Amino acid sequence: MIRPIVQLGDPVLKAKARRLDAKEIANETTQTLVRDMLETLEDSGGVGLAAPQVGVSVALILAGSFPTEHSPDRPEVEVTALVNPRIVWSSVETESAWEGCLSFLDYRVQVVRPLAIQVEYDTLDGTAVRLEATGFFARVLQHEIDHLEGILTLDRAASPEDIERLEPNPAS
Repeated sequence: MIRPIVQLGDPVLKAKARRLDAKEIANETTQTLVRDMLETLEDSGGVGLAAPQVGVSVALILAGSFPTEHSPDRPEVEVTALVNPRIVWSSVETESAWEGCLSFLDYRVQVVRPLAIQVEYDTLDGTAVRLEATGFFARVLQHEIDHLEGILTLDRAASPEDIERLEPNPAS
């Protein structure tokens, strides 16, 4: 089921998400949430979605990457569900880039992030995994993990000039 994406101003976006225990990861409620989030993400055309963005304050994200017409060099990374993800290492080397967010489509924000990270998380069967990510996919993961901490890209803007309001799309 496609769920509505929570928009800027909803308190769930600023709350710290609750970690899931092993029983919760395996239960049908979580499995249904993951299926719904996947449908919602596919419908949105986005590359990542955090559970708080569909109104559920638990530590669960979906993240992937795919080339687009505007970004043909993006890597192809299958959408993955990460439960209780946390960044355990990040590179000193950083990069600044514009980021959009499904919870406030009218804005894009210039954000500085590490170029490479390592993330520990649980899979949907409860297996602990460590993932290394670089470049665009590392940025997607960091953006979604920020949502679990109640941090938005708007909070990461170094100055007002790093926030750009986009023109509404007349086709939408």
